Amino acid sequence: MTELNLYVLKDTEDKENIISRFDEIGLDYNVVTVSEDEAERDRVESITGQREVPVLSGLDDRQYIQGSEEIINYLNENYQSKSWRRKEKISDVVYHVLDGILEFL
Repeated sequence: MTELNLYVLKDTEDKENIISRFDEIGLDYNVVTVSEDEAERDRVESITGQREVPVLSGLDDRQYIQGSEEIINYLNENYQSKSWRRKEKISDVVYHVLDGILEFL
């Protein structure tokens, strides 16, 4: 996967919601804070094809995703959270331990 870049406005609820989801999943990503300045929006558009933020770029299967809800939905559909992966690992260990005990009996 290429490097994920999240373009957001400073101090918005959208930014906090998306960052929170990234952190829950444990993905590496870069946050690029942009302003309302025309030159900043031009730069975002030249990279992502979009002037509006939030926008996520660096995806393997898509050029970009624009919008807070769309980004969070994409993350939910394509990645598991760290806590879910941890639960899977624990259940695998428990299964193998129980399987060993049953073989011993």
